[in-house]
Amino acid sequence: MSAFQASWAGRRLQDSNMTHSGESLGQEIIDLFAISTNTLSEFNSATYTGVSLWALSLWDKYLPSESVLKANAPMMIRCTWETVGELWHPQLKNLAGSWDRTYGWDMNRYVSLIALHIWNIVGKEFSSLTKSVRFIYLCSGIHQMLNTL
Repeated sequence: MSAFQASWAGRRLQDSNMTHSGESLGQEIIDLFAISTNTLSEFNSATYTGVSLWALSLWDKYLPSESVLKANAPMMIRCTWETVGELWHPQLKNLAGSWDRTYGWDMNRYVSLIALHIWNIVGKEFSSLTKSVRFIYLCSGIHQMLNTL
């Protein structure tokens, strides 16, 4: 996320040092991704995978074509989703694996970013958010209220 922020803000503010800092950090992330056989550096967590997919989506959508971040985002997103697809258990509505950096062990009991991504792909009824939906609507209502201010 910080690589995106520095790269994007540097371009908007015409601050070449900030842009370079973001692109350099992004290159380190990309190099680490490639070295670790196409997986995220903070792979072992449903929590961080969701955040990483969000950041990679920002890289792809909002950075210009000359950005090293944008150039690598589609491949990194694809590889990450392939891994998530291998770990997703549709009957349990959960990710398999040893998660030692997660906020919870059962995605049916809490809202996570990866669960929101999965909901977006397969639909609410097939995601782990079916029991957490009241929380989602509460957040949506708060978001709508803030947009009217």
